[in-house]
Amino acid sequence: GQLLFSQPFDIRMNQWRVLALIRALEPVGVRDIADELQMDKGQLSRIGKTLIERGLIRADKGQGDLRTVNWRTTRSGKALYRRVFEFACKRNQSFMSKLTNEEVQTLLGVLNKMGAIVEESLLSETESQ
Repeated sequence: GQLLFSQPFDIRMNQWRVLALIRALEPVGVRDIADELQMDKGQLSRIGKTLIERGLIRADKGQGDLRTVNWRTTRSGKALYRRVFEFACKRNQSFMSKLTNEEVQTLLGVLNKMGAIVEESLLSETESQ
């Protein structure tokens, strides 16, 4: 994935993950992004700084608490998001078209099971804290 995104779009995989999540949830708090992506806040801060410098997102102070920062995509960020998302969808369709229906169902079943395991693990970690 990294190689497919970096050349035509000049964006790294983690930058894409952050940009896509911001686009899906905007305005979204930095802490919420870190929690959702299970990403170190220092790494997220560096990614956010890069996306801001490239003009893809902007940071706004939170309304109630001035210590909070919400990120939003800019016009350029929305345009890049659309281009990368369309590319990713076409790539996924191309990959999936090479699988039989049975293989697709097996793959989706495994992915759903893995997602449930990760979710369960996160819940148990949260409860133990």
